[in-house]
Amino acid sequence: AYKGYWVLDKFHGYGIFNNNKSKKSKQPINWRNFENYRDCWVTYEGDFREDNKEGYGLLYFNNGEKYIGEFKKDAIWGEGNFYAKNGMIVNGR
Repeated sequence: AYKGYWVLDKFHGYGIFNNNKSKKSKQPINWRNFENYRDCWVTYEGDFREDNKEGYGLLYFNNGEKYIGEFKKDAIWGEGNFYAKNGMIVNGR
């Protein structure tokens, strides 16, 4: 489900996207390598460009953790903060 701006029938601008195909995970997210996060996020709130997460956004994972920061071509890319379930906050690029 998507709620937000559209341009030429694509997500573009600010929006909220809920992932109804999220895989359940009780394991912590590997913040050193976000390559495997794609299956376990539940909500993205932020900027889109031509259907991709692009710019600044918040990504909520189904285990209660979250990432706030930059995205590029639908992937975590650039500066951001990762908030672990145990209270640890990791700032990085």
